[in-house]
Amino acid sequence: MKVFIGILIFLAVITVITLIRAIFWVPKKKTYEPLEDEEVQLNEYRRNLSDAIKFKTVSQPDPKDVDWNEFEKFHKFLEERFPLVYKNLKHEEISDASLLFTVGG
Repeated sequence: MKVFIGILIFLAVITVITLIRAIFWVPKKKTYEPLEDEEVQLNEYRRNLSDAIKFKTVSQPDPKDVDWNEFEKFHKFLEERFPLVYKNLKHEEISDASLLFTVGG
């Protein structure tokens, strides 16, 4: 019985210490440098999305029914519209329909 009471007292002391520390804890404030204003080119984003969804890159259960030329055209479109992605990331064509981009680091 004394061991049980001792354990309860120990847990109560730990709980009180934790609560007191939590009450008086103040997080350190971090200061951040403001980011440069980035010019958002909404019209270009809209145009890219609008042009991208025109490709009929539809998968079919039977690969013979898939228009693989559409996938090729879409891959070329991506490379033309996003040259920095292709320049700065490792890219692989892992199948006729799939691209894999790897960010180094």
